[in-house]
Amino acid sequence: MKLYHNDSGARRISTVSENKKFRLSMHSDTCRQRQLLYSCARRDHPLHRFSWGNQETLDKNPRECGIEVHSELAKFFKSFYSANIAKLVVVSSESLEVMQSWVVDYFSEMPNLHLERPLFGSPNSRVHAAFDSVAFREVVYITPVQETHEISVIWALPSFGHRYHHKPEAFVSELLGHEGSGSILHLLKEQGWALGLSAGSFQGDSEFDSFGLLYEVLVEATEEGIENFVEVVAVVFQYIRMLLAGPLPARLFEEIEAIASIRFKFHEELDPCELAVDLACSLMNYPVKEVLTGPCLFRAYDEELIRDFLQFLNPESVRVSILSKVFEKKCRNSEKWFGTKHAKEDLQPQWLRTWLFSPVDSRLTLPASNNFIPKDFILITPPLLVPSYPVVIMATPHCRLWHRVDTTFGLPRVIAHFHFVYPFQNMDPRTAVLARLYVMVVNYNLSQTSYAAEVAGFSYSFSDSDGLVLKLSGYNDKLFSLFSCILDAICNFFVDEKTFELCRDALQRELESALLKPSRLSKELRLRILRKDHWSTHNKISGLTGLSHEDLLYFSMRFKETLFVNSLLQGNISADDARRMMLFLLHRVNFGPLPSFMLPESRVTRLLVGDHVVMAPVASDADGNSVVENYYQLGRMSVRRLVVLQLLEYIMCEPCFSQLRTREQLGYAVSCSYRNTDGVLGFSFHVRTPSDKYPVAFVDARIENFLSFFLDYLLNMRAREYETLIEAFIEAALQSHSCLTDEVAQNWVEIYEGTLLFDRHLRIAETAGNITKEELSDVVKNLLLSPNKRRKLSVRVVGKGELTSYKVEKTSLRGDGLLRHHCFEAESLPPLQKGTCACDLFIEDLDLFKSSLSYFSIVQRILI
Repeated sequence: MKLYHNDSGARRISTVSENKKFRLSMHSDTCRQRQLLYSCARRDHPLHRFSWGNQETLDKNPRECGIEVHSELAKFFKSFYSANIAKLVVVSSESLEVMQSWVVDYFSEMPNLHLERPLFGSPNSRVHAAFDSVAFREVVYITPVQETHEISVIWALPSFGHRYHHKPEAFVSELLGHEGSGSILHLLKEQGWALGLSAGSFQGDSEFDSFGLLYEVLVEATEEGIENFVEVVAVVFQYIRMLLAGPLPARLFEEIEAIASIRFKFHEELDPCELAVDLACSLMNYPVKEVLTGPCLFRAYDEELIRDFLQFLNPESVRVSILSKVFEKKCRNSEKWFGTKHAKEDLQPQWLRTWLFSPVDSRLTLPASNNFIPKDFILITPPLLVPSYPVVIMATPHCRLWHRVDTTFGLPRVIAHFHFVYPFQNMDPRTAVLARLYVMVVNYNLSQTSYAAEVAGFSYSFSDSDGLVLKLSGYNDKLFSLFSCILDAICNFFVDEKTFELCRDALQRELESALLKPSRLSKELRLRILRKDHWSTHNKISGLTGLSHEDLLYFSMRFKETLFVNSLLQGNISADDARRMMLFLLHRVNFGPLPSFMLPESRVTRLLVGDHVVMAPVASDADGNSVVENYYQLGRMSVRRLVVLQLLEYIMCEPCFSQLRTREQLGYAVSCSYRNTDGVLGFSFHVRTPSDKYPVAFVDARIENFLSFFLDYLLNMRAREYETLIEAFIEAALQSHSCLTDEVAQNWVEIYEGTLLFDRHLRIAETAGNITKEELSDVVKNLLLSPNKRRKLSVRVVGKGELTSYKVEKTSLRGDGLLRHHCFEAESLPPLQKGTCACDLFIEDLDLFKSSLSYFSIVQRILI
């Protein structure tokens, strides 16, 4: 088997060197912060190198130095790809004999160069450490792209990977990252300085990296916390000194050990691809006998080793990064590759004195015992006849309860979903923002409780999505306790001025950051046109203005007056216990029933026949990416129409990627998919492209050209090839769920959307066998390609590179964020790049355009 092909290597180099992937990372604050940190590594260490790759490093610089990149890549491959230092994992439902034959057939030709695995921190390595100590005695101020406030406290430590039986870094992370009473976060919240905190390896880096471990305490700060960052960091060091000063009770380790053991014993099956990757990585770091247990289980408690680890976390070897626009004016330096604006400052003596000697706050304590750790793992005895799908076991004017006992996965787990429907949900931007704020405050008030539950293996989410949706899952032993705590927070809602301001400011930053993402903007514009009551981010920012905490308190009381609750409980739970949970909810929340005539409606516009174009500029002046999303509306959902579109996606996905991304290299992100918008089906293409290379009209033309190519490809496809694709599609549709979570997720979609097609996979498989190649071809020809029959919406978010190539009148930037096409004057662009279809209708006023459209008939999602 040949693992390296010249043509694939050349295409990959071309894709990266043309900055396509690099551009996608340019506006990631995570990537920018990582590169800024790595640039401080020793110059002779591999970590110091620019790892993303762009046009300068893979094209310009090599050519100037007479280096042929493709040859260097092949040389690297031949030097390090050796069987004796490689690990292979094969995951399959086939027999061991079959898998062994695959390994022999496909991998036996891999050369064995008898290499020694390179370890950059080992004694025989010429580089012993990635960083000089001076690089970790500074404060770095960083101007972010997004609206965010973060304080990152980082240390460069030796690797502790070989102490995986004891896992000192994981033990310390549980203490520093604790969110309950007495924790660092709890104290910072009381001061109004933080919203969240985590502790562990820097951005998920492995503790097995041979150069060492980058360890981080990351604080999601408020603006006041940023301004008081010295005091915030002081609290971190106070907690570390408290841990070092007193005994570390063995019961803390015993709790962590017990939780890890329970998770390992009852974890859900991973996706096969994910499992293969995880096991291959584990084989690099653990003995074969411990490849499964090594990353997960704690074997022994070593207090001295933990203290040794804590000793490394001292103020004199720390690097503090402040990621916020609060210090934007002092950030005058630019990082070489990302252009990240930053400033560095040596640790001031008064800061060190504060971090070394400030008295430990009496409110800092060790974590209390976790009452959510389950002890009962007995599986219930299911009834003699268990239905294949959820059934209604309780229906009243207040609620509908769906239930199914699990008989497949054999885990002591329950998954519960509740959809709270109220009559005025999403009525206007102000109401939508109030719902979001309500959810944020409830989650904020629950943070201590939810953290303890999540550590013990439970999960919960409370979100605003066409109403309010509560999801929780975990061991049935303590699930009701978590459920009770959540309902208490919902029913006894309270918010003071301080908490309200913290959450309002966080939501403001969240909304402003959303505006900076071109793909998010393209989706928003599409849904704003298609959905009757879809409020834009601009609408929500306006709705947030002037809200008070009294408004939120009024909302919290009003939404509970009249409700309907649709729910699903599935897993290791009996029908009687499921009813008890619902009756408990009805008693605690105590709401009136929602009449059917007050149910909220989901309406979708019917696009007119023809091509419609909406254009908007990127929000950030620094964003060099454009996005083109072409959406083709087909009509109301039916099983047959759904299967046709799913088949099109299944067959088209590979040639679309191969043609538009690999061959034409329009962009690093290229995809096609079917869409279901509140029961109305469509098909879309999504391309994210460098704006200084490909104008959006050119990208649209290439998508149209691909559709013509695909139609020919489909018409000329041999009968046997089409039959093989249909067989593979049916096999995929009938594939069993690998875990309870996936099965419940599919069932919940049917309940939440009101379709109730629990046997959808069987219907899809049956229908797919009856769909001919000619039927697919007719859909492509008439509904995707024909300007006289199709209903096309082309959403184009224009990046800075293209904007600067046009003369744009000031009036072209409309108040609703759209661009007027006729205000553009092309400056020597080739005809294909500036050409658009003569029948294109450019939308300049979304509200006016929507008012000219009719709506599809109402299909009630919730049946009372």
